[in-house]
Amino acid sequence: MIHRCKISIMKFTFLKISSFCLLILARPVTAQTIRIGSWNLEWLTSHGVDKFPQSQRQGEDFKRLSDYAIALDAPIIALQEVNDIEAATQVFGSSYQIVLSSRSQAKHSALQFNDINQYTGFALHHSVQLVANPPDLTLSSTPSQKLRFGTYIIVRHKQQNVHLLSVHLKAGCQKARTSSRSCNVLAEQADQLNGWIQQRIEHNQPFILTGDFNHQLSYPNDWVMARIVADTNQEISLDSRQSEATCAVKSNRDPNQTYRYSYLIDHMLSYKLKKHSSTQQQNYALKDVINYQMSDHCPIVTDYLIDLKG
Repeated sequence: MIHRCKISIMKFTFLKISSFCLLILARPVTAQTIRIGSWNLEWLTSHGVDKFPQSQRQGEDFKRLSDYAIALDAPIIALQEVNDIEAATQVFGSSYQIVLSSRSQAKHSALQFNDINQYTGFALHHSVQLVANPPDLTLSSTPSQKLRFGTYIIVRHKQQNVHLLSVHLKAGCQKARTSSRSCNVLAEQADQLNGWIQQRIEHNQPFILTGDFNHQLSYPNDWVMARIVADTNQEISLDSRQSEATCAVKSNRDPNQTYRYSYLIDHMLSYKLKKHSSTQQQNYALKDVINYQMSDHCPIVTDYLIDLKG
């Protein structure tokens, strides 16, 4: 049974959870809406490495991340930068199934780093019916490149299947197109996402494409967004287009200070789904940013109305 409780809103929209509320789990999917989240957890691993201090989390850090996971109240959360299922389970608890990218499997060992990896995936509350876990989208035309795969799942809500893809695209090309390798790789990844979208449209399949795009898709006439939706002739909605960047994270220069990004690079796109609420960032309390090893991304969430006639 899933219990509900009141949650008070603090500065920067942090949701403070009282002690008895810590026993709650994310709400199950309701008859009309489904909440989708996306969260880059910054080098989340059960075994930190010296090379990346952000990966060296203690029990209290996992506990604080878990508090925010509960406050998200989302039965489906796309994940980025997760090294292993054990670490994700510490954050989301036993009521969630963790689906990790197939790049984490032994058959793809040549595409893995020896110490730590940034896999995509999903955290699915047990109230969510996982219909299928199709092959990942590799997002690379060069087999030797150790680029992050897109994790692909299909879930069923009432009479309708919804296709979801969790991605973490190439960094280093956040705005204008240049001749850099990063921009060239990002362009190729955008084209591959377009191919995935074309397949969903061809089969009339509702989808949500979400994750860390490492790019400002909401910029007017953005070139990456244009490539992602090219020649679709359909209404692909960038649901995070009007979302404000409100997330404060720990400063790289001074760990006792915070920094706020001026625009979003985490996004949510959908097809044949109607929004019940706008995409929003769920922010960390400033004291938690300073005192704990959180993440350099805040999670985003959107509530969707499922069209049962689709």
